[in-house]
Amino acid sequence: MSTHPIHAETRFSFRTRILDYLWAGLPVVSSDGDAFADIIREAGAGRIVPAKDAAALADAIRSLLDDDDEFQTARTAAEGLRDRFLWQETLRPLLEFCAAPREAADRALMAASGGTLGGSRFERILMMPKGRRRDLAL
Repeated sequence: MSTHPIHAETRFSFRTRILDYLWAGLPVVSSDGDAFADIIREAGAGRIVPAKDAAALADAIRSLLDDDDEFQTARTAAEGLRDRFLWQETLRPLLEFCAAPREAADRALMAASGGTLGGSRFERILMMPKGRRRDLAL
């Protein structure tokens, strides 16, 4: 179980305890807004509940504990996600960057525009060339 308020920190990162659950093949109950919420939901690896909704959280826990078929389906889905989130996979972008560092995408945009880019940092990130990991620029 992983619950938290919706915030930029949870949207662009994930709780390492969820990795432990996946590696153990355990279904996950998490609040929405986490970087893992969509992945868990799409894979069927557990239940996602609205943030700060204690009743929905209790229902999700009871549902998984009381319904053996739902629990086993979620467990199989969690096991299916295991290899995707091994440390050597999740750290791959960082290791690649460390092996071949490059200028930050927002600095390259500022240099190309003569340092006149306006707008908020978020707007500048949205203007980055496609194919860049925009979440890394935050």
